[in-house]
Amino acid sequence: MLQNELPYLHAIHVWLASELPRLHLLMRQFGSAKKIWNAPIPLLQAARFQKETIQRIVNLRSQLSVQQLWQHFCELQHKQQVRLITINDAVYPPLLKEIAQPPYVLYCRGNVQLFLETRAIAIVGTRKATTYGKRVVKDIVQHCVGMNAVTVSGLAFGIDAAVHKETIDADGKTIAVLGSSVLDNEIAPSTHRVLAQNVLKKNGLIISEYPPNTPTNKWYFPERNRIIAGLTQATIVVEASLKSGSLITARYARESNREVLAVPGSLYTDLACGTNALIAQGATSYLSFDSLLGMLQHLPAYTNIQQKETPPLFLSLEEKAVLHIFQSAPLSLDKAIEQSGLPTAQILSIVTSLTLKGALLDLDNGLFSAQQ
Repeated sequence: MLQNELPYLHAIHVWLASELPRLHLLMRQFGSAKKIWNAPIPLLQAARFQKETIQRIVNLRSQLSVQQLWQHFCELQHKQQVRLITINDAVYPPLLKEIAQPPYVLYCRGNVQLFLETRAIAIVGTRKATTYGKRVVKDIVQHCVGMNAVTVSGLAFGIDAAVHKETIDADGKTIAVLGSSVLDNEIAPSTHRVLAQNVLKKNGLIISEYPPNTPTNKWYFPERNRIIAGLTQATIVVEASLKSGSLITARYARESNREVLAVPGSLYTDLACGTNALIAQGATSYLSFDSLLGMLQHLPAYTNIQQKETPPLFLSLEEKAVLHIFQSAPLSLDKAIEQSGLPTAQILSIVTSLTLKGALLDLDNGLFSAQQ
């Protein structure tokens, strides 16, 4: 892509932030971003944009030149290290080029070399993650990090946030695909701006196809799901209701001929309705990490995988004895005290220690269960 095309391409993204998928139609019609910028309004109206989009184009073109828009972006590049990657750049993710509507540009902050990693797994799910869902995420992420795979998710509440946090805690690499701008004060949800900073501090990457200073719109999040699916060979849906946005990610993955796995759940839990439906529609049941490797082993990147050894967990004799009590079934602290015969203060101390070490799982309902 010619260098003098970049300012126009950025300007067009500022124009069409609310209808970016239509950019593909315009590029086919006009051939370049510069020609789109200079096109008469009646020709743009023929593309059937929303009235608000046409008005935005008219206003922006009359108020700001391409050079002014580009200068403003260059200032942000310097202040917040925002990098613009085009579809023709060498570092543009190869898998993403294969989807039906790949982004023409990606606004990036962080380690863009992650785009070229041959192993990447998308992990998505509900915003209302349960303890069970978070436990599954932790298990998947540990295995992903163990085989040097990059995790990809959407920085949303629930499962997405758990994916990024667990990857960071395991010293792995993660890519957060946003449905908002990548600027510090524009990242959505705003409560995850600290998490986004932690991703960057750990040599991760945050990306978006929406330019800086783009107001957040709820419709951007379903659109960005095609990028999450497009960056990877496989998407794992952990928990999802029938209305979950993660089902949109799974659909995009199927349409791009990528693997889809879903974690099965109880028939009586709303957050398992979506994942169970995916399985009924042909998705592979995620029963263990072997489920994923079995699907991907035909790909060169996933042959002869050597998992990093997990260092053994050191437990005292007292901790081992108390942990054994929780092995057969979840128990309350009162039951644990009753079965152990130990003083309450001692049990509380040991349970706290086991929980911090990850050997014991707090189920958030007064019960504790041993990690399997």
